[in-house]
Amino acid sequence: MTVQDRENLRLAKSYGVTALMQPFVTTGMQLSEVKNVLSEYGMEHIRIFAKIENREGMEHIRDIIPHADMVVIARGDLGNDMPLWELPAAQKHCLKYAERKDGRF
Repeated sequence: MTVQDRENLRLAKSYGVTALMQPFVTTGMQLSEVKNVLSEYGMEHIRIFAKIENREGMEHIRDIIPHADMVVIARGDLGNDMPLWELPAAQKHCLKYAERKDGRF
């Protein structure tokens, strides 16, 4: 996380931000870092959307899901990182683990 990232998160409070989308998430640790910074600024209530945009993120989905409030599968970016015919199976792979988190699907 850069100094500018931290400053953007600090400013988010004054703009009434209620959720943020973390792009190119590849590990749960990345989301934990964001949550820690949000906590420092008294913004624990902000929801974090983990954006899965590459094969590495998809392969680590089990690590990412417990740290995310929502998971977004960026089909366009993910489709650039793998053959398009693999994309439906990749989405199903991610959904399989998301279903286990809260049973809402």
